[in-house]
Amino acid sequence: MVFQIKVMTTEEFWALLPTLDPDKQYELIEGELTEMAASKKINSFLAASLVRFVGNHVTTHDLGYVFGADGGYNISSLNAYIPDVSFISKKRSPQFPTGNDLMPDLAIEVISDSETSRSINRKTENYLRAGTLQVWNVYPEDKLIEIWRLQDADKMSIQVFTVDMTLTAEDILPGFTLVLAELFPKE
Repeated sequence: MVFQIKVMTTEEFWALLPTLDPDKQYELIEGELTEMAASKKINSFLAASLVRFVGNHVTTHDLGYVFGADGGYNISSLNAYIPDVSFISKKRSPQFPTGNDLMPDLAIEVISDSETSRSINRKTENYLRAGTLQVWNVYPEDKLIEIWRLQDADKMSIQVFTVDMTLTAEDILPGFTLVLAELFPKE
């Protein structure tokens, strides 16, 4: 017996999403509706802090728009991701962005224990190949942030910032600095 799984498009995903349990978060991964694991308190804390830090800087300098984990993006016809934090610059969207097709300049994912390195890398590459300029993968347990960029069609660059460093992202957030010791809670 052969079982066939129905592949869902992003259009079908966004239509279905309002009918699903509002206390759960979903993404579309390779055409499959995927329930995301519940966040630990630390993940939620870091995402909220990053919305605040990035949002304050973006607002102060009138750079664009910052979104929390409620706004999503069509990465391809079979992938729709909802990052923990995202930023769209006014350079890319002078008017407030609507819809799901404009890629963010920055996508920030706070990584859960349940995610595999393979799935994280695939998702990161998909963001970048779809037009996102930077992806920040935040690792709560390791107290570090990886900044991923697409150098050319085949090459990704990764810059690692540890808790004792200051993160900068001049190319997309001019003047932004974040002392990671102030982001990660002290033990």
